[in-house]
Amino acid sequence: MLGEYCARESTRLMKQASKDLHLLKANQLKPFLSMAKRYSAPIEKIATAVGLPLHAIDNDDALVGEYSAWAFIEEVAKFLKNPHFGFECAEQFPVESVEGLGGYRMTLAPSLYLLLEYFFEGVQSESSTCFYRLDRNKEEPSHYLIREPAFGLSHPNWQTEQYMLLVFIQIIRLAAGEHWLPKRISIYSHKEPVSLPNAWATIDITWGASYTAVEISNDVLAMSPKNERQATTADEDRDLKLGSLNIENYLESHVRSGRISQELAASEFGMSLATFKRKLAKLGLSYAESVENIRVRMAKEMLLGSSMGMQEISDNLGYLHQSNFSRAFQRATSVSPKQFRDNFTIPTKN
Repeated sequence: MLGEYCARESTRLMKQASKDLHLLKANQLKPFLSMAKRYSAPIEKIATAVGLPLHAIDNDDALVGEYSAWAFIEEVAKFLKNPHFGFECAEQFPVESVEGLGGYRMTLAPSLYLLLEYFFEGVQSESSTCFYRLDRNKEEPSHYLIREPAFGLSHPNWQTEQYMLLVFIQIIRLAAGEHWLPKRISIYSHKEPVSLPNAWATIDITWGASYTAVEISNDVLAMSPKNERQATTADEDRDLKLGSLNIENYLESHVRSGRISQELAASEFGMSLATFKRKLAKLGLSYAESVENIRVRMAKEMLLGSSMGMQEISDNLGYLHQSNFSRAFQRATSVSPKQFRDNFTIPTKN
């Protein structure tokens, strides 16, 4: 049976490879591999069948084809005859703290909204397929946390979808409390109802959606995540050292100090402007786009985490005129800075 699957899967993999080359950090598979071992699944046979290099999983920097990774998880669940394998993996390896999400910046998020945005950035740096976003619900005071399927609707990954749904819920509980559950979720991997974990019995499910979605009220998005510990000076020093060679951190520090001239940045590196642009292009970066993205992210932090007025925020971000700030923010987010702030109820910091 596994031999037949191997031939069939190889054909599917080759067809998919001709369309897309999607990669995933191999260490993301550790929870699934650990659970598969616990249940005595034939890991090596299944990995061979789907073309997954098991030796790469222990290497933090290794990359694997995302299609084979998700196929491995689905086949393990089938072998174990466990329809909730993905859910159980997330349950056994939960997100229990803001720090556990990784990155010092996570601990600085003043609201769940920004914590999720930081999380999206982190996840998308470790996978080249899935796209995450928060979409505003136009009918109710809520947003939808959306995960677009990795390979469209033609190759559904139910176990991975379960896993990510529970991870989302666990992250939201960092702000909303350990018993929080969404009222509504959308599932793309099945058009008709299938067996669900008992913990989700009260949730209103939309089946056959175009993507995975979790509804979150604006009040919950406005809540502050609960950190188990406050960042220490040592943490800050460590983060600065780790980020000292990161061009994005460099640009952020310059935006904060008002030094956003590209010519000035080039001179700091001892390069001509043309050489500096060429170096950035090799990294897949545009100076103007990078600075604007950082400004928008910082603006969100100020709008949600402080009581600063629009002019003060504009000045802090180095805009000559508040109108320039408002236009840039609306271009990036589709709402004005005031509308963005008004969507949430956030206690201002003293």
